[in-house]
Amino acid sequence: MILLRLCFLSFFLLSMPARAIVEFTGNFGYDKKVYGSERQNDQVRRSYSSSIAFYFTSRMAFELNYYHGKETSTEVTRLRVQGTDVDLVGLQNRVETNVYGAGLRLALADRNAFLRPLVSLGYAKQFVSDLTEYNFEGPAGNATLNGGLTKRRSDSVFGAFTLQLKITAGLSFNASVRTLFQAFEFNRAGDDLRYMFGFSWIF
Repeated sequence: MILLRLCFLSFFLLSMPARAIVEFTGNFGYDKKVYGSERQNDQVRRSYSSSIAFYFTSRMAFELNYYHGKETSTEVTRLRVQGTDVDLVGLQNRVETNVYGAGLRLALADRNAFLRPLVSLGYAKQFVSDLTEYNFEGPAGNATLNGGLTKRRSDSVFGAFTLQLKITAGLSFNASVRTLFQAFEFNRAGDDLRYMFGFSWIF
């Protein structure tokens, strides 16, 4: 199946005009959330993405993309472990996500427009690893317990809306919102939105 997809992709790219337009995009996102009664907890998310698009018409392109995200949640608390004199004093959860996608990109304005909206939609393979560490405090001192690394992968759908602001003939500034959800579960498209900024280069 993988070989068949690669053959199809190779045929598609080789059948494109020799002077087809190619667009490369790189984006970055960062957000931090502080919460808790004493603002003692935080959640930090960093994300990076890149894509390459091969235009086969003036406004339609085949897109390949990659997304990498790291999310770290840290909580400070004090809970007595039942039946012991040990307290749970904190925990940290780290989630790492890698997504490989392929789909179509539609430009809603000409390439020379100063403001150029883009819409992307396609298939993605998502790989997620999840690790939680627990910090304990007791009469014998402090200890950290590793909850074990869990990994999962899933077939997903990616979607993105991008607004490009033209800087030069080949360079644009991007502001985009991206979503990723389980295949065919379109009602969950708004559950996990990622806001990112970056640049695009057209060759």
